[in-house]
Order: sequence, then structure tokens, then C-alpha cells
Amino acid sequence: MYRIKPTVVRILVGVTISVALAWGAGPAYAGINSLYPADSSTLTAASQTFSWDGTDDITEYWLYLGTSVKGKDILDSGTLGTAPSTTVNGLPADGSTVYARLWHKEGGSWLSTDFTYTAFTASGGGGGEAGGRLGWELPMRNQLASLVDPSNLDLSLPTGHPFQNVQSAGYWSATSTRGVCAVARALMAIRMV
Repeated sequence: MYRIKPTVVRILVGVTISVALAWGAGPAYAGINSLYPADSSTLTAASQTFSWDGTDDITEYWLYLGTSVKGKDILDSGTLGTAPSTTVNGLPADGSTVYARLWHKEGGSWLSTDFTYTAFTASGGGGGEAGGRLGWELPMRNQLASLVDPSNLDLSLPTGHPFQNVQSAGYWSATSTRGVCAVARALMAIRMV
């Protein structure tokens, strides 16, 4: 047994020291058994369902998502009750880091577990979720024209293209009327070659 010097005792008088001890199978999140998507994984879309499985004595969940550690600028879910999942829309689509903090109330105390994800990356104008129309944009007329095989007189798509339900005409573009005239002249020049 060690003896405390009197000078140290005087410093500690009137100071309350709280110590929290936790036992469990995992680091700081003994109450959380599993999480989907898994920690350190890459998210698959700008809309993602996060789900977890916790011990029976958890009475409430709360989820933060942010662009910084402990951040909640993407999502502050509010109480989720005992729901084992929530779907989050509007996640970044640029490959950035997304920080998650899952809070759970266990034995009357709030505990948290931190996770890190990589946001999915939307490709050019076509990535994202088809049903939710996330990660797409209306193409410029010259982008549409770049898909055409100029060796075909009818300006059709090349054999083996990946598109489905292709129409022969009637596509919208983001090009203004002035730009359409310039592109139309360029297409006519290609056709005459």
C-alpha cells in the first residue's frame, strides 16, 4: 500500500472524480452485437439503410452521421426508440469519409460507438439509385452525340451498346437552343463525311 503525500491530498479535497468501468466483448460497445453496413466499408448509394442488433437491455437508439468525427451535419436522427434500423437519404456521393456515431441507452446510461464509412462515388452522370434518381444528370447534347457511331448513316448507337429501351428520337438534353444549333451543324457535318 502506498501513502499519499499530504500536498496531493489537499489538491483533491472537494473534487469529485467519476470513474466508469465497463465489461463486455467489444470495445466501448458491448451492447451492440452487429452493424450493417460493416465498419470501414463503402456505402453503396446516396440512400442507405443502417441496421444494428443490440442486447435486450437496450431501451433506445440514436444515430449521428457527419463529415467530421462526432459530427451530425448529415444526420441527427433523434430518438429511434428500439427500432433496429433507419434509412438515411442525401448521403454524400463523392467518396468522402462519413463518420457515424450510434448511441444506445443501456441500463439508464447513454453509450456510443463510432464507425467510419466511405461514401459511394457517383459515376459521371449515371451512378446512384435508379428509383430515387440520385447521382444522375440530364446530359448535354454533345454528350448524347458522343454515343452515336458516326460510321452509321442513320447515326445509331454502336453494336453491343449497354443501353436498354433506346428510342430513335425524342431525347431531352441540358443544352440551350443556341447550343443545339451548333451541335446539330456538327452532327450534319459528321453525317456528310
